[in-house]
Amino acid sequence: MRGRDKLMELVDGVPLLKRQIYVVLDAGLSAVVTYDPGVTDRLTLLRSIKDDRLTLVPVKDAKMGISASLRAGVTSLATEAVAVMVLLPDLPDVTTSDILNIAAAFDAHPNDVIRATDENGRPGHPVIVPRHLFSKILGLTGDQGAKHVLKNEDIRLFPLAGTRAVTDLDTPEDWANWRALTGC
Repeated sequence: MRGRDKLMELVDGVPLLKRQIYVVLDAGLSAVVTYDPGVTDRLTLLRSIKDDRLTLVPVKDAKMGISASLRAGVTSLATEAVAVMVLLPDLPDVTTSDILNIAAAFDAHPNDVIRATDENGRPGHPVIVPRHLFSKILGLTGDQGAKHVLKNEDIRLFPLAGTRAVTDLDTPEDWANWRALTGC
C-alpha cells in the first residue's frame, strides 16, 4: 500500500476495519479481533467501538504472521464456542447477509468446515472451522493460514455472489479499481 494502511481505507465513509467488525456484529454474532499492538491507529479505532460483543485480542508475536493471529484468536474463545468464523478484514464486499447465510450453513452441518467461494467456486473467506480442529490451529506456525489444517477435512463450499469471497484489496491500484467498479 506504499505507506497507507488498507484497513483504514474508507468504505462508505467508514474505515474498512470498523466496517468489517460491524458486518459481523450486525449479524448478531460476537467478534474477536486480533491486532498487532504496535499499530496504534488501528488500536485507537478498535478501542472506539463500544460493544460488549467485541473482544480485542493483542497478538504479541504478530511478526510471525497470520498463524499468530489465528492462534491468539482461537485461544481467546470461550469454552462453549462450537466454531470460529475466520473473516479477513480486507474483504470489503462481504455483507452481513453473507455472514448470516454462512452461519446457517454451519448450523446445518456443525462438524464440517464451511468455506465461502466466489460464484465460480474459487475458495475464499469467510471460513468456519469447527471446534474439533482448534488444537490443529493452535499448532500453526509462520505466515500461513489454516490451509494445512483443512486439507484432509470435509469442506462444504458456500458460494457468495460475484467475487465477494475473494475480493482482497492489497495495493492502491486494487483500491482504485474497486472504487471505480463499486462507486465506494
